[in-house]
Amino acid sequence: MVSSGIFFGSGVVTGNPGKNACGDIRNRFLIQVTYDNGSKYHCLPCEVRRTSHRDLRSAVTQQQQQQQQQQGISVTAVAMNGEQHTISALTEDTLVVDLRRKVAKHFGQRCWWLVKLSQSEGPNQGNWLEDVQTLREAGVVKDSSVAFLVKQKDKAAWQWSIACLLQALRNGDLEQVQQLLEEVVVANRKFHLTHLLKSICLAGDMEFLDVLAERVPAEVLCHGFGAGLQ
Repeated sequence: MVSSGIFFGSGVVTGNPGKNACGDIRNRFLIQVTYDNGSKYHCLPCEVRRTSHRDLRSAVTQQQQQQQQQQGISVTAVAMNGEQHTISALTEDTLVVDLRRKVAKHFGQRCWWLVKLSQSEGPNQGNWLEDVQTLREAGVVKDSSVAFLVKQKDKAAWQWSIACLLQALRNGDLEQVQQLLEEVVVANRKFHLTHLLKSICLAGDMEFLDVLAERVPAEVLCHGFGAGLQ
């Protein structure tokens, strides 16, 4: 019996449409199928297909493959320092670019495009994986592993960090604001904060200015106010 492309097993037709074998008027125009365990199922005639033993084996194999795909596969992503992250709910048709996103999300990297994946074993060890490849094409199979590293932030990544900082200010998430500010200052990207302060000054967002004034270096504050007042 097949419904919506899913195989529900082999049974014997014990009631044809119109015969009402079970006595229930609701099943009058349905086919009654009886399985080996004695259970009965009523379905539309179009959902019943005559099968041979070969067809049955093929349908069962196809169902098992579908179940395996639904269960997914797991891949271990290994960092340069040996730190490991297990990424599950993948299939062999998952694209490498999607795996990169999942790896980045797993350890909290907002800028997923900074994460690069490479083969960690086999003859192609060290080769970078291409985004357009599926895991099958890249040779990444169930319970295998890939190596990854995180590149230094590029222009887009820093712009994204400043956008996240602005969003944290809007949400009143002071812990996130402090974390992002420290990240920018440590990386000596203070000019990004200067531009942000200038924009906030021009917009007249005094609440945001009060929050930043308590947390940014004095030189950044002076440059930002100076640029905003020009």
